[in-house]
Amino acid sequence: MAGEDFTEDEMTRIHAAVIAAGVMVSLSEAGGDQEEMFALQQAMRGARLTARNQFVRKVASEGGFPTGLRTGTKFAQYEGPALEEIRWATATVSRKAPDDLPAFQAFVVEMAEAAANAHREGGFGGFGGVQVSAREQAAIDEVKKALGLS
Repeated sequence: MAGEDFTEDEMTRIHAAVIAAGVMVSLSEAGGDQEEMFALQQAMRGARLTARNQFVRKVASEGGFPTGLRTGTKFAQYEGPALEEIRWATATVSRKAPDDLPAFQAFVVEMAEAAANAHREGGFGGFGGVQVSAREQAAIDEVKKALGLS
């Protein structure tokens, strides 16, 4: 079964790293918002039920929604530790479940993009703006680098 070779602590950290990718993107644009957090939670729930990869379903099912956020957390404070956790999780999955690595990487990117696509940034009264801001895209690009994808 997927994830059998991982300790409970490793699975908890891997789950948290997936969430950190989405939270980091959310914080990149004016400190994040509830809509993005809700979109991230929904994407995680969806992965529990529909992910094709068994390891991804297991990671998504780890439970909880550990964001590591404290009141007033800023992007600059969150980015470094989040990227480090993503790098650690990627290395751990690569070492212990290399066949699952591509699905894991895609899952992490999916979570980052779920936060970015939660709503349009900028504009006024629902008009104008962009679906993914330059800051959000830069955060997604950093997540991809941490995953070893670019």
